[in-house]
Amino acid sequence: LCEKPMASSVRAAEEMAQIAARKKVSVAVNHYIRYSGVVRAMEQFSKEHDMGEPTSVVVDGGAACLVTNGIHWIDFATELFRVPPGRVVSTARGEPINPRADDLRFYGGSAIWSFEGGREAVMTLNNHSSVALTARIYYRNAVIEMDADLNTRIRRRDMKAVEKFPKVTRTGQALEQIFEGRLPGVLTKEECLGAAQVDALEKIPRICPAETAATSVSSCIGALVSGREGKAIDLPIRSPGPWAEEAWPIS
Repeated sequence: LCEKPMASSVRAAEEMAQIAARKKVSVAVNHYIRYSGVVRAMEQFSKEHDMGEPTSVVVDGGAACLVTNGIHWIDFATELFRVPPGRVVSTARGEPINPRADDLRFYGGSAIWSFEGGREAVMTLNNHSSVALTARIYYRNAVIEMDADLNTRIRRRDMKAVEKFPKVTRTGQALEQIFEGRLPGVLTKEECLGAAQVDALEKIPRICPAETAATSVSSCIGALVSGREGKAIDLPIRSPGPWAEEAWPIS
């Protein structure tokens, strides 16, 4: 059972996944949102309430770090959209305020990951604010708001207004609150750790194997590279190459 990020470089994450496969070692990585089952719960709820498909994920808040906490949310977006991002552009910058070690960095700034079909995951986390992050998942006709503990509020547009003016450009406020609390079946963080331990005992982890976690490492490191280089980065970062080999002071 491996903590996230599973490695500090893309190449190291790839090698861990390759060695695990070759030696038939079960490696599960503790991406707690994936283990919580919240994506499955959201999919079921959206079908029951005619919310349409998810279109974007927006995460904003204070000093949470685009990697330390952000990796959970880019992994969440990858699971939600059922495909990894193809590009990232970012203003990421590291500061020596990481509470885990003096030689590690906390990365603030904004990052936009692009997915197929015009979907995006946007993260803006500012190292000068102590306000906890909030995630918003926009749907065709609704929005889901979640905190880091996956407490959830779901609001939907007036469906009579949507029916009367069906064009997507006829926007309206999502004022009808249709749910608040914890979606059915969603695990707590403590239960997620237990689920990850069970996953690690499988011959082949089913929920978050090494290959899945390596994708999130590449997505986050791509944002760090983009912030430093000042340009968009195509994903995934592939070996061989300097960006794949470079180790970052991340936690």
